[in-house]
Amino acid sequence: MVADTSPHITAIFEMEIDRKLDKYEAEVLKTRTRQLAAKIGSTPLSIYMVALSECGLDPFRIRDDGTAASWIQFTTIGLDGLGVSLAEVKNMCYRRDIVGIMDLTDRYILRAAGTTPLPRPCDAYTAVFAPAYIGKPNDFVLYSGWDNPKYFKNAPALDGFYIADGLIL
Repeated sequence: MVADTSPHITAIFEMEIDRKLDKYEAEVLKTRTRQLAAKIGSTPLSIYMVALSECGLDPFRIRDDGTAASWIQFTTIGLDGLGVSLAEVKNMCYRRDIVGIMDLTDRYILRAAGTTPLPRPCDAYTAVFAPAYIGKPNDFVLYSGWDNPKYFKNAPALDGFYIADGLIL
């Protein structure tokens, strides 16, 4: 199986963004995503793929249980050191403050990446989900064990799926 990284696929993601946002919000989000992708050695498509798994491409989404919000689903732990609380992020979502959300996304991703390029969707996802593991070898196990409380089970599109004998692929 070969992943399609054509401009057409990026355009399809952007059409979905256009459906969810007004014209101004969509243009800010797409422009800022292109700029962030260039800064981290990635593509807008990689970032869109992460955002699809995190918020369904809705940068104003607040998770049903209230523990995460925005474009990359910021959590209290993820916001540590950024000078912004989860309540403030939620307020950005309520106000539809796309500039504030994209500013925060840039700060978070750039902090996570440091000087390490993030060319693949899995690299961009690692920056969001497990930034301490950026730059580790491809065969490095991020998390293991179904019963491990740190194990992440909520994004099957990127985290894999359960198969026999407790394996996650």
